[in-house]
Amino acid sequence: MGVLKLRNVFGKRSIYKRIIIYFLSLCLLTGILCTGIYREGFSIINHEISQVIKEKNHGNVNNIYNFCQQIRMMLYQFGGTEDVIDLIISQQGLKDKVDIRQTKEIQAIQESLSMVWKGNSMIEDVCLINPTTNLVITTGTFHYIQEEDEALLKYFQETQTSGNLFSYQGDMIIMSEYLLGEYYIYAKLTGYALEKGLLGNKGQSPEQCFLYNVREGESVGNTDDTVLEFLKDEGWKTAQEQPADKKGYLYYVSEIERSDYVSVTYYADREIYSSMNFYRAFYCLLLGLIVAGACFFSRWLYMILHRPMKVLLEGLEKVRNGDLDTVISVQRDDEFQEIYESFNSMTVRLKQLIEKNYRQEILLKKSELKQLQSQIAPHFLYNSFIVLSNRINAEDYEFAAEFSRELGQYFMFLTRNGREYIPLKEELEHAWSYARIQHVRFRNRLNLQLDELDENWKETLVPRLIVQPVFENVFKYVVGKSRDFVTIHMGFVYEEDAIRIIIENSGEITDEELSVIAGKLGKVDDEIHGMANIHQRLMLIYNGGGGVELGISQLGGLRVTLKLKKEIPEGELDVQNIISG
Repeated sequence: MGVLKLRNVFGKRSIYKRIIIYFLSLCLLTGILCTGIYREGFSIINHEISQVIKEKNHGNVNNIYNFCQQIRMMLYQFGGTEDVIDLIISQQGLKDKVDIRQTKEIQAIQESLSMVWKGNSMIEDVCLINPTTNLVITTGTFHYIQEEDEALLKYFQETQTSGNLFSYQGDMIIMSEYLLGEYYIYAKLTGYALEKGLLGNKGQSPEQCFLYNVREGESVGNTDDTVLEFLKDEGWKTAQEQPADKKGYLYYVSEIERSDYVSVTYYADREIYSSMNFYRAFYCLLLGLIVAGACFFSRWLYMILHRPMKVLLEGLEKVRNGDLDTVISVQRDDEFQEIYESFNSMTVRLKQLIEKNYRQEILLKKSELKQLQSQIAPHFLYNSFIVLSNRINAEDYEFAAEFSRELGQYFMFLTRNGREYIPLKEELEHAWSYARIQHVRFRNRLNLQLDELDENWKETLVPRLIVQPVFENVFKYVVGKSRDFVTIHMGFVYEEDAIRIIIENSGEITDEELSVIAGKLGKVDDEIHGMANIHQRLMLIYNGGGGVELGISQLGGLRVTLKLKKEIPEGELDVQNIISG
């Protein structure tokens, strides 16, 4: 039942054989009729269009660069005008005042600016900014420097180089500075004129061109939002060497020297592949035949494979949900019959194994808990009665009464049945009660320190007897074997869904000793049986999310950290009910 026989794999009714035959037939038909025709035609046209796009884009880059060079030369020529120098000299000593002489000099500068403006139809305006005279002069007016003018100068000085083409607040600007920074002159370009004059977007041409500002993420010219999305976050760099084809667009990008812009030329696939209509029609017809065949194949495959597989999956889902009485009773004459029979045998065997191992696990944990309790009780009870006897003999009856009540509460907790999980505050009270009882015995050389537990964690359910055994180890192996003064501290570290209970003591422990102790956490037959038991219980209860961690305390001795989760995993409380029962 475990392995299908070879004759069944390739037999007359083999599902595997049928799937292979149909799959190879469809692949062969698709490969011969589609790949050879459509891909070859697409490759040829794509190469030709790519060359056209590159040539078109390179032409745009040259036009824009030459155009910017022309404007730079015009600005350089204006830079030597004597009118500006005269204005600077005549304005010295005056502040926010313009007399008749300065007005004439400003008009002369405006005429010079107008000549630059009229010299090129793609210039929207030409402006001069003179920080010395506190003036801004344009082709039609002038005013004193305002905040927006200062912001432009600051942006230019921090991010640009003289003569570069850049974008500022939606405007395309070429700015130059002259006379050791005495004044600045810049030309503001017309985006519409650039689009129609330099980029060549005229009529219904299939190709479209635009400029993209890589610094600001803005475009100048007719563009498509989809193409613009490709260029963001330096995506434009992917189309510099060769045209890129994405989401129905073929596009190419070239950088423009001395500017923040790149030139982008793109075609829509629906435009550039119109010549492939014949091939596309043939391909669509073939695709229709393939789809029809695929539908038929899918229906057939559903009947022989999917439906019986669905029956199997439903059975597995029931088993996963705990229904081990599930039986598949469908009768078939192929490999699925053997699978169904194997499934039925598996569920019967699985049910037997789970019942056996589940009971063994419960008995084991129950035994470990009882063993831990028995380890704690004898020597501790003996020492406690000696202390009690001595105090009674000393006629310290008040102490003896209080000590008796402490012992009573301690042993009542140990002998209480029916609860595997208790509130954290009760577990800590029991452990601390044990520590106080031991403190009576070692009070001359013992200091106990306890941090207060956060209110949000007091009612959190935790396993019983996970803290007290840690204290027992400290008293047994540190306090009981040392004549030095020992400090024991218990604190808490809170996380979002977990708490770490830290119990540490003073003294000395080496890394080698710590390594040996830590290596024994997974064992139960040596001297740290208590902590090993706690570690295994927490690992099982919290599915690996809890456990015991060991380290060196800031006090010098051993630090034991118990990691507990905020919630007990689903199903663990049900196990407790089974144990209690």
